[in-house]
Amino acid sequence: MEIRPILSALSRTKIAVFLIILQIAITLAVITNAVSIVNKNESDMNRPTGVDLDNTFVVSISTVNMESDPKEIMLSELAKITATSGVLAVTPGPVVPLSGNNWCGGLNTAPEGEDGTDVHMCLYRGDENFANVYDFKIIEGRNFSPEEITYLQEGEDKHIPYIMVSKAVADELFPEESAVGKNVYDGGDAEQRPKIIVGVFDQLIGGSPQRNNPFNMRIEGLVGYQHFTRYSIRTQPGELPEVMEKVEEVLKQDPNRYVSRVRSMQEYKKLAYETESGVNSMLKTIVTMLTFINILGVVSLAWFNVNKRRKQIGTRRALGARKSDIIKYFLTENWLITSMGIVLGVAIALGLNYLLDQSLEVGKMQPQFLVFGAVLLWVIGLLAVTIPALRASSISPATATRSV
Repeated sequence: MEIRPILSALSRTKIAVFLIILQIAITLAVITNAVSIVNKNESDMNRPTGVDLDNTFVVSISTVNMESDPKEIMLSELAKITATSGVLAVTPGPVVPLSGNNWCGGLNTAPEGEDGTDVHMCLYRGDENFANVYDFKIIEGRNFSPEEITYLQEGEDKHIPYIMVSKAVADELFPEESAVGKNVYDGGDAEQRPKIIVGVFDQLIGGSPQRNNPFNMRIEGLVGYQHFTRYSIRTQPGELPEVMEKVEEVLKQDPNRYVSRVRSMQEYKKLAYETESGVNSMLKTIVTMLTFINILGVVSLAWFNVNKRRKQIGTRRALGARKSDIIKYFLTENWLITSMGIVLGVAIALGLNYLLDQSLEVGKMQPQFLVFGAVLLWVIGLLAVTIPALRASSISPATATRSV
């Protein structure tokens, strides 16, 4: 079928055609960027965390009488929790994965003032049971031994000599050799005392998964005796709800302590990704609405063209055009309009993605999303114009002639 007559016919309704092309372009730009963002959010939310989410929970507890001995209290509570049936492991520590809290800093391969590699990361603190509570794997070296854990009272300042680091950190600090056994230095330590890396683990997500490099982590062998404590507890598979109740009841027996929160790691994850979940729901709604509006626009233009061209259609039928020719004419016309909208939409989509990536760090759009959007709009356009095209093909020459 010749394209020139179709373009000539479209030129008589420039404004309507331009608006449909613009609508298709904007729809493509928004849909592709929305799908790209949803895909990134879904990927982030489903990535491994290094936490046994289904069998781990956290208890936050505070002291009522500030004159009590926090060391004695913590040791007593650790013993009670460990003795509770269904508990596999427990570790005290102020920072919890996916909780929104972070302690961050840097490590350097050389003391301050010397040339070395500096890597920024966040950190956890815990005892030798930290690795048993969470679900990460030590892939090189070993876990802390009990003798390597530093204990300090609230307000004390002690050197923490033993640490473990994530593979991401180890690869940055020592890209061509093993990090195990190496000395590293904390920029916050005025005396520049070395820390020894005893182990490298695969990955453990930080307190805020939205941070850049959320798997750049180190674990310090440290337990602080404080009046506010968090206990991370891992349970036997399938026993989480029962164990949560048991531990809470055990800790509530001390009138000097107030249990402020008992929360599962699944709850922490849900709260950590609350914004991403809300954005995904909103974007899915927008995509659905834009798709529906695009269908309405294409159908409306097709109906308008059919009603306006009844004489033209009747004349073509009288000159021997078959019904299939009329249908093909309107399908081709729609394909041309959609294609022009897609070409414009690709340019807008890439520009919009660049702006979003610069301001919100949504990441660069993958080419398959543009292909998906283009195919989707072509299919929607052809389906939307099918009924008007069928109606146009049913116009008889005599009916068109009487309408003159």
